[in-house]
Parts: sequence; C-alpha cells; structure tokens
Amino acid sequence: MKKIFIIMLLIVLLVTSSGCSFHFQGTIPDYEKKEYILEDTANLTDIIITDQDTPIIVNLSSDNKIHLEYHDAVDQSEYYEIKENQNSLKIKKNAEDNYGFFLFGDRVITDSYKDVRLVLSLPENLKVNLEIKSPDSDVKIDGVNINQLIIKSKDGDISLDNVSITEKIVCITDDGDVRGNLNGKESDYSITIKSDDGDSKIRNKKDGNIVLEVTTDDGDIDILFNE
Repeated sequence: MKKIFIIMLLIVLLVTSSGCSFHFQGTIPDYEKKEYILEDTANLTDIIITDQDTPIIVNLSSDNKIHLEYHDAVDQSEYYEIKENQNSLKIKKNAEDNYGFFLFGDRVITDSYKDVRLVLSLPENLKVNLEIKSPDSDVKIDGVNINQLIIKSKDGDISLDNVSITEKIVCITDDGDVRGNLNGKESDYSITIKSDDGDSKIRNKKDGNIVLEVTTDDGDIDILFNE
C-alpha cells in the first residue's frame, strides 16, 4: 500500500511540475441538439467548418435550404459559433481547454454525448466551396455536388460517397484513411497523391480538368470513380 501511495505521489509531482493540473476525475457534459437553417443561398460562395473532434457529415438536404444539426454542451463548455454574411457561412466549434491528468477518467452526466455530431445538409447542385478543418474528426461527404472541397485533418478518416466536384478536391490527413468514390471518370481528374507510409490504390496523373490532391502520412488511400 505504501508503494502505491509513493507511486501516485510521484505521478502527481511529475504532472504538476510539467505545468499540467491534476484532477481525480474529468466530466463529459450533457449535450443539447440544435438546428440552424439558412434559406437564402443565392449569393453564397463559401462554407467553412472549424471543429476539433466531432464527427462531421455533409449530405443533401430535402429542400432548397441549408440545414445544420449540431450539439452544444448545456454548461456551454462546448458550443458552436455560426456567422453568415452575403457570401459565406462560417461554423466554428469553441471548447474550453481540458488540460491535465485525470486519475479516474471521466464522469458521464448523461448518454447524450453518444449522439453528438455535426450534420450539414446542402441543396442539390449548390455550387459552393466547402472547407473543413478539424484535427480529430472523422468526415463523411455523401452525394453533394459542389465546386471545391478542402478537408484538413490529423487523425480523422475521410470518406467520400458519390461526390461530384467541378473544380478541385483536396484531402490532407496525417494518420487517417481517405476512401470513397467520386462521380465521373478517372480521366476527368488531374491527380496528385502523396503518402509516406500508407498504401494507395490510385496513381498520379496530370491530365484532367478537375484537381484531385490527397496527402497522408500513415493513412491509406482508396478512391474509385463511378464511370
């Protein structure tokens, strides 16, 4: 018992000396589902999502409006800031820093955290530029038809399903995989693939009017074309 106490004391000293705080237990907050609707999309050109670790889904809406489903923490330790102007829609997640060492893990208030996700639904053939920046989010793009798609991640996987792009698609991730299928023929795309240790089933080629760039460190790349 004395040895266990000494080991725990050493851990506390190491953590505190490194500048981190020591806590017996963290807390996963309760979340509330919310919805945001943008009706006027006539002049919209850019949508920018900045997140941290929330799963992100982009799909088609059932009408001519943009629908956004998201979850804020009830205690406001995590919340989304949504800004729109004539040409852009910006969606940013704000969260309190949770640094430190938690000896007994996290305390769960409710199971609402299991449903937390960000879902952006776009009208069919809405020609916008979509940029998603999130270190740890898994990102799924399903069935949309847009001008440009840029996704930047570190550990999150990127999934593309029946995606139509008219100008450019860029996917950058360190350890995540990039998989899926794009509408059109492979000959439509100018392809640049960079992967250090991951496997790739697609090769570089320079002809094509649509730019496709995929960069990973350890993630695998597997992209197919529907024609």
